[in-house]
Amino acid sequence: MKKKIDVPLIITIFIICIYGIIMIYSASSIWAEYKFNDKFHYVIMQSIFFLVGIILMFIVSKIPYTYYLKKASAYKKKRGKSMLPYDLKDDNAIIINKLLTYYQKYKIPYTLV
Repeated sequence: MKKKIDVPLIITIFIICIYGIIMIYSASSIWAEYKFNDKFHYVIMQSIFFLVGIILMFIVSKIPYTYYLKKASAYKKKRGKSMLPYDLKDDNAIIINKLLTYYQKYKIPYTLV
């Protein structure tokens, strides 16, 4: 089965990333010119990470999700218990009780609202 590319999602990702790069230029051009004598230093660095991220996104999207599912199942079996601190079948009162016990055990400050 061939995967279809979600074009609106890709366009949205590109728009948000380009907007972020513009904001980085707007916020850092004066400092970059003062420190590196190059107004676009931070923009170039962010653009490189943007391109690497896009390439990795396309590579990872080609790997079937069942591969990740098998790896996660193997990790879960090797570990011997659920990766979550609680079972999903527990109701909220039990979850809150477990969290409070955990907070008290490790002396984590908390407030009840």
